[in-house]
Amino acid sequence: FHTPSAFFPRFGRTASDCLGAALSLPPAIAFMRRVLRLTGARAILAIDDTRYYYPLMVAARECGIPFYAFQHGRFNSFMPGWAQHGIDPAACPFPDAVFVWSEYWRSALMRISPAAALHADRIRISGKPGIGANADAMLEPPVVDGIMTFLIPHEEGVPEGEISDFIACILAMPDAHVMYKLRHGRALPSFLSRFHDAVRFEYCFDIGADDWARVDAVLGAYSTFLYEAAASGRPVGILQTSVTQASDLVDGGFAETVGLHSIASDVRRIVQTPWDVVSARRRVFRSEASLHEVLSAIMPI
Repeated sequence: FHTPSAFFPRFGRTASDCLGAALSLPPAIAFMRRVLRLTGARAILAIDDTRYYYPLMVAARECGIPFYAFQHGRFNSFMPGWAQHGIDPAACPFPDAVFVWSEYWRSALMRISPAAALHADRIRISGKPGIGANADAMLEPPVVDGIMTFLIPHEEGVPEGEISDFIACILAMPDAHVMYKLRHGRALPSFLSRFHDAVRFEYCFDIGADDWARVDAVLGAYSTFLYEAAASGRPVGILQTSVTQASDLVDGGFAETVGLHSIASDVRRIVQTPWDVVSARRRVFRSEASLHEVLSAIMPI
């Protein structure tokens, strides 16, 4: 089989690094075969990032063990593990089934991945777990309190200075509040000290129903959280940073762009998005499929 170059996720590797990694694959596959036979595994469940388990997937196939991948984030053309640029899709190892959250994501995956398009019958809809116990509450319109509250998720790779400038411009508006969502297990961004004394700025790790009720719009550059926000009934704005990767949301009519120099008018327009438009966007991303039923069907007894 051929291993896509995306198997090497770190940039800046030399040709000798890549060759060394490629030569290590056959021993890795042989090792995984022995592990699978010793453990007696009858099925393998994994996230959808195929870059990290090609040897395991090939070994499972050789041992006759089904391999299932489950969507854990967005699909777009910036995902080299799925785009498989310049590689014959028939030569790419592929899971026995890839379970995605909705028909929207099934179409997105087949659009960006030649291998997924080739194996369209293996792309199945499983639904997505709710956002905790507050999932239903998160589908209600935001409360009207005279303050525009913008939720911005932390996104790895987006220059902190750029995000900091966007936040500063929002806070310069007299009726705007920023809620910055951090990620567990990640270092705190250094720019938080810049807003230490800002009255209308807060940061948190988790978003509860009461917090979500205050959110008027979600702003970000690329993360899966933006798609989840659209699926949970909030207008979405795409911040125009140097690493923005969410043009598909804008092109699909699910979000609008936010420029640094036009931010005041851009975010006010986004907040004023009619609720019927927000609800229509939400329905596109959602599915009635049950993940529990899917797992019950594929898990060996």
